[in-house]
Amino acid sequence: RKICLTICLTILAISFELTNAFTLSSAIVVVHKNADAVLTKQSLSASADDASNTSPAERRKKYWEKDIVFETSGSGLMTNDIVVGDGDSPAEGDLISVHYAGWYDSFKEEGYETSGKKFDNSRDRGDEPLQLIYGKAQIIEGWNEGLKSMKVGGKREFIIPPNLGYGDKEVKAPGMPSIPANSYLRFEIELVEVDNSMLTKFRLAIPAPSSLFEKSFF
Repeated sequence: RKICLTICLTILAISFELTNAFTLSSAIVVVHKNADAVLTKQSLSASADDASNTSPAERRKKYWEKDIVFETSGSGLMTNDIVVGDGDSPAEGDLISVHYAGWYDSFKEEGYETSGKKFDNSRDRGDEPLQLIYGKAQIIEGWNEGLKSMKVGGKREFIIPPNLGYGDKEVKAPGMPSIPANSYLRFEIELVEVDNSMLTKFRLAIPAPSSLFEKSFF
């Protein structure tokens, strides 16, 4: 009987120690899991803080330039040919047709953290491209410079510094996001058509009837 009692007590002691050890182990696992969750949350928070603390120049380089080799002109215009066209290039006075999308260098808004803030897209208004008279239309200098060497059928990416864009003026247009002063701009432009026919140039040279009455001849 003494032997049996001793064995029973020994078994109970071992069971108690195992239970305590399992409870302690479970607590440690829970603590570790909680610690991992805290560390993960802290890491995500730190990443978000790092992203918000990076400068626009760093974000432009990271998200716009990426690993692309842009050509940079003496004026500071950066271009990259996505598709090289094989048609005509525009000359002064030609009627050109383009599709385009434009962004400026704000990466803070939800949904625009990597692309920048989109402010316009010609395709959002339908399939008809924008038409303008190259060299005479009032467009930003970055467009004039970048379009000059494009060919019909081409698609080109522009990164335009403020001195070739809107400069130190805030730009507001009805129904579109305003563009802050001194913004860098990114465009993707497709050169759809270059109309350099004499008939088109003659038609464009004739003033509209309403302008004849407004113009002073004396």
